[in-house]
Amino acid sequence: MLLFFRSVFATPLMRKFRRSRDGVTAIEFALIAPVFFVLVLGTMEIGISFLVHRMADNAVLEASRKIKTGQALRDGFNETQFKAEICSSMPDFMCDVDRIVLEVSEFEFFSELDSIDDMLDDDGEIREDYNFQVGSAGSIILVRTIYRWPMVTSILGLSAADGGNYERYLYSTQVFRNEPFPYTADGGV
Repeated sequence: MLLFFRSVFATPLMRKFRRSRDGVTAIEFALIAPVFFVLVLGTMEIGISFLVHRMADNAVLEASRKIKTGQALRDGFNETQFKAEICSSMPDFMCDVDRIVLEVSEFEFFSELDSIDDMLDDDGEIREDYNFQVGSAGSIILVRTIYRWPMVTSILGLSAADGGNYERYLYSTQVFRNEPFPYTADGGV
């Protein structure tokens, strides 16, 4: 049997085949390419999520100004309108109202903020029992949002911000005292 293999691999054609280096680069690229492309696309996806996070943070800041100045109280904003206000400060293709989780709460003292609950429950799922209180003049307001940004790499669960289900949770928080505006809850002055 050994003689058979030796005679087959000893032929001039087989010797030439063993010495040939043609295609080695293609084989090495085929082995390395998937890892390379995952790294490049993952880096791009994380960079885009940072951009969207900054844009969402700025959008929440701009929308919160409506509460701070009393415009939300005067115009009778509800949660849906406030979410739409957040999205109006972002490009249409980047914002989906249904992906925003929103809490707007009123406090009497800043020290009460020490005892607020996390936006996630013990299992890491987003809670759904949130307030929407724009408060009155001089009220302390907490605006917290989670924007559920779709990301393929979040399935790896490498970050605490990854919610699974191909989503990354982008958090934004604003705490401020309402200005002394003249509006009341019924829209009057």
